Amino acid sequence: MKTITISFLAAVAMALCVPPAAAQSADSGKLVRLVVPFPPGNAADVQARALGESLRKTGLRAVVENRPGASGVIALEHVLRSPADGTTLLVASLSPIVIAPALNKSLPYDVVRDFAGVALLGFNDVVMLASPKFDGKSISEVIGMARAKPGSIRYASIGQGTLAHMVMASLAVELGIDLQHVAYKGSAQALPDLISGDVQLMLDGMPQSLPQVEAGRLNAIAILSKTRSVFAPAIPTLAESGHPALANVNVVGWTGVLVSAATPPTVVRELNTEIIRIMGQPDMVELMRKQRLQIYPPHTAEQFAQQIQSELEGWKRVAKAARVEAQ
Repeated sequence: MKTITISFLAAVAMALCVPPAAAQSADSGKLVRLVVPFPPGNAADVQARALGESLRKTGLRAVVENRPGASGVIALEHVLRSPADGTTLLVASLSPIVIAPALNKSLPYDVVRDFAGVALLGFNDVVMLASPKFDGKSISEVIGMARAKPGSIRYASIGQGTLAHMVMASLAVELGIDLQHVAYKGSAQALPDLISGDVQLMLDGMPQSLPQVEAGRLNAIAILSKTRSVFAPAIPTLAESGHPALANVNVVGWTGVLVSAATPPTVVRELNTEIIRIMGQPDMVELMRKQRLQIYPPHTAEQFAQQIQSELEGWKRVAKAARVEAQ
């Protein structure tokens, strides 16, 4: 069986027209860039850094480049402008991949046409957080307060067209309440304002939010998946509220690796194989667990591509129902 080192380096070598047998000597110094459309600390950033560390162990040079802003446009355009040789990897959550394109028809790229899905890394629970200075301690109380004073509750997101924005906007429509959206560049910028009470609510991933909850700096209103989280079983799900509009809520965040669609299919398949192997190693599983992330079961690049297409269509329906428009 090929080792991870030889196999991954051979994948890079294929795109560079280097004979696989010479891959290790020719490309061990090759720079692999993992481009993340968020600031450091985001769940995608955490996974990109873990993947980068594993790649460095194979003999490759790997660096994480954080390029936040414009709902992912800055990072995605950067990847498309880079050589399509398997050395520039986009590590992104579903927000810039399927939610922003569902919302904005004028993006300078078509995600399905211009990008190739390589592999899913991990997924995380999404938590509805509340400021400790906010009186609402349950989803029922939040709904009651929003109905009593329409427009008085402000919720943070990490940008227009992100998961947090779209889900909260959709919930507001379904529940018949008026919530005010405040966009930030990332969780690191939004959380201080949530803690201080400048905004009252926020949806965020388990990795960055649970430490704040455990420390008593934030309150957890609910988990958005169908079942309680293995990492925080005391936090109820939205469905447990008994409200009919929340009965089928099931939202989780995922992070995946994509490349330019111009990347040779052989390289995409090889990258998929090696990333899946890396993610299944015991040290990676333990690292992800410590970050409150779960690893996706093995899958092909084609299956990931199919998921992107399916979720894109689903989020288009959500955007229409929530009456959210691109800014």
